[in-house]
Amino acid sequence: MGVSGIYKESLFTKIRPSVNQIHKTSNKKYIGFTESEISQALDYERADILIMHEWANNIIDSAALAELQKVKNRAKSGIVGNEYARLLIEALKPKLVLFGHMHFKYRCLFPLDKEMISNICCLANVKKGKDSLAVFSCDSSEIIQEIIA
Repeated sequence: MGVSGIYKESLFTKIRPSVNQIHKTSNKKYIGFTESEISQALDYERADILIMHEWANNIIDSAALAELQKVKNRAKSGIVGNEYARLLIEALKPKLVLFGHMHFKYRCLFPLDKEMISNICCLANVKKGKDSLAVFSCDSSEIIQEIIA
């Protein structure tokens, strides 16, 4: 299951233009996910794998945030990610969550409740080579584990 785009307040409550209009419409009209897309995602109730462009808020630890702030101006405020991505993780309880956007390799385990965790995998820009790639396996007990880190 996936949600494309970033959180952009000015686009969140709007209806995304039709894909048929993409050649006549500014790409900026397509960069943000919408409230209806989040609602549609929540209708799934569960997802094993969640793919989102923009990170969820409050997933990065302070040491990694300090490293990210050295290379990304938009992280200098200390605010990384958005609440809707986090809402989807908490509601859908995926085993694995993949993020891009910040183009920074980061991994963490996100506790969902006493018995469940989500494996968070943030990928770097393709130009960073192997940090932009993650390979996972799923065993017979349905545990999803990264095999190339």
